[in-house]
Amino acid sequence: MTVKLTNRLLAVLVALALLVLGVLVVVEIAWVLLLGGSTEVLLPYTGITDYLAGLAWDSRPARAILIGMVIIGGLLLLTELRRSRPGLLTLASSGGSVTVGADRRSVEKAVAASATDVEGVSAAVARVSSRKISVSAVAGPRDASGLREALTSRMQSWLEGLNLANPPALSVRVDERKSR
Repeated sequence: MTVKLTNRLLAVLVALALLVLGVLVVVEIAWVLLLGGSTEVLLPYTGITDYLAGLAWDSRPARAILIGMVIIGGLLLLTELRRSRPGLLTLASSGGSVTVGADRRSVEKAVAASATDVEGVSAAVARVSSRKISVSAVAGPRDASGLREALTSRMQSWLEGLNLANPPALSVRVDERKSR
């Protein structure tokens, strides 16, 4: 699962939990203020507040709650601080005030398509990050000798033609398909 998808799922879950909690709090407030209720309707807040009021800061349950909150907060921070794959790769430009970028997924598809144009390659998959472009190709049923060098040369010249501002390292792997 990608970082973007994980972040979106976490955001939806937290938003839903907050929405449900907000609705429950509104129901409790309306019950007490508008309808004159004296006990809780849905949330057992008196039991929770009585329990928490009776805890000392140095008690085991209080420490466990605080440690759990620190761990959850740390995990959330780590997921947000983790470096994600770039959405755009910056292209070199002659004008200083203009920045142009190429979509990473589009570059992946174009690299894979360019790799399949090499004679002897039957299929290719590319992975692009800001530091590295990995091309995994499958050799056709013919002799694959020299295919890796030809593919590396083709990919290197293709990347030079793309004119990236910070060209990533190129990694090429060729898997030979066994005849059946």
